[in-house]
Amino acid sequence: MIPTTRTSLAILLLLSLSASARDVTSPNGAWSMKLPDVWEPASREVYERIQQPGVHAVFQAPEEGKEKFRDYLVVTVIEQPMNVTAAGREEFRAKLQADLEKSSVQSGIERVLVEKLGDRDVYRVEGFFLMPESAPLKNAKWYIPAGDKTYVFSFTCTAATFNSKLLAFESMAESIRMREEASAAPTAGSDWSSVVTWAGIAVVVLAAAGIVFVLRKSATAGTEP
Repeated sequence: MIPTTRTSLAILLLLSLSASARDVTSPNGAWSMKLPDVWEPASREVYERIQQPGVHAVFQAPEEGKEKFRDYLVVTVIEQPMNVTAAGREEFRAKLQADLEKSSVQSGIERVLVEKLGDRDVYRVEGFFLMPESAPLKNAKWYIPAGDKTYVFSFTCTAATFNSKLLAFESMAESIRMREEASAAPTAGSDWSSVVTWAGIAVVVLAAAGIVFVLRKSATAGTEP
């Protein structure tokens, strides 16, 4: 259970977000959410240079700190359904960790939770990844089942600022609404062990890594004479 103080802070942040936020809807209407007014859609250049399949949307916060790092949200879609259960949490975590170890990006998982988001159960994953010539990064991801797909909303910031920004990320996640109903429970004989494949995990990890690279290159280009 979330402590009362933390719950109160989350409510205050959600109210603050509502007062200074705008509604954002995906082009195909699959999802909608509230984002702070200062968060803006990534430029066309970012999408062109990422070139990763499955990237649905990218939003970024204003630059901050000496490195002028931008916190960002990546929405990716995995073309497979997902059945979220407390009983399956550890198996899901083990599969995520095993698949991440196949990636060339140094990354890891710190915790996996089952939460209620809107009208459905979702997996929440917190982890880290390290990029060359970049400060250590951490992110909070929500795996949200919707019909025959799974949408992943991944918020990333520097590891040093993660704890102070987590409540804001949670408040934004709380505003997410999906058009499709959650995936139906598996029928007898269904094999859900492969419901999230390496290809799906690669979309999330490589998209995040690609965006860090692009944003860093953009910031570097902006400082060149």
